[in-house]
Amino acid sequence: MKKIAIIAIGLLLIIIQLSITNKLNIFGARPDFLLVYVVIMGMYLDNKTNYISAVVLAIVFDSLISAKFGISLLILVTTTYVVKLFVDLLHEEKIWSRALMFFTGTLISTLLYFALNQIFFVPVGYGVFFDVLLAKSVLNIGAGLILTPALRPVFNHIMKNWW
Repeated sequence: MKKIAIIAIGLLLIIIQLSITNKLNIFGARPDFLLVYVVIMGMYLDNKTNYISAVVLAIVFDSLISAKFGISLLILVTTTYVVKLFVDLLHEEKIWSRALMFFTGTLISTLLYFALNQIFFVPVGYGVFFDVLLAKSVLNIGAGLILTPALRPVFNHIMKNWW
């Protein structure tokens, strides 16, 4: 039941991302609420819940968009793994450590997306890569720092009070 509730929150963020923020375009980038959510899950939830939720949400997200199927799965699972490593190393609940995790998640996402495009699909210039990385990092760090205080009590409540 816990995993279902956590996945339901992720599905709500996917709907918000695809309906509202998909129309925002700030310096060529959009905030990635699903990536931010996976990073937040990595900070506060156990490994099993993280990986199951990330896989399910990535499959749903890839099914809803008409992009390359499986890229979100690779990005979100890799991001979950790296964020869990950072959480184990940092042990701190400071704003800079959260911002570092959101930046790291964005860096992994952007690197994997551009690398896969360079190898299998249409190559993109490196200047575009750095522009998108910078803009997307700022947007994701901002979204993450706003969503973290809202989602942390929800995760605590779900993990303590639900079976």
